[in-house]
Amino acid sequence: MDKLVVDFSFDELPVMVCGTYDMSLLAYGHAELKSAGADYKDEFFVSVIKLDSGAYMERPLNSSVARTFEQDLFKRIADEIENPKCPIGRSAAEAWAEALEQSQQPDPDDERDRRRDDAAYFSHAFA
Repeated sequence: MDKLVVDFSFDELPVMVCGTYDMSLLAYGHAELKSAGADYKDEFFVSVIKLDSGAYMERPLNSSVARTFEQDLFKRIADEIENPKCPIGRSAAEAWAEALEQSQQPDPDDERDRRRDDAAYFSHAFA
């Protein structure tokens, strides 16, 4: 489950500037959502942001302190996506929950493959 990665598309994501959402500054792109780990069941974090303009930003190692414009922009966008109280955050949480549920369902081909492998094993073992 820790390997689950979801490509979350966002558009018209407002960026907070001076404590308010500036509707003239909107972000469009994709965020890579990853599992927050075994200790944080069903939770995710944003690991990568790819803006439609082509900009590619990875999560800074120390995300609590933004040193460059890109790190600050990543933090602002990721904070919105990771916040389940805002519309874009709710959408991301729903996308994550759906992908998590699908990842936990058994693969229908697994049972067929197991039966095929068992048949092959037993046909050679008792021949």
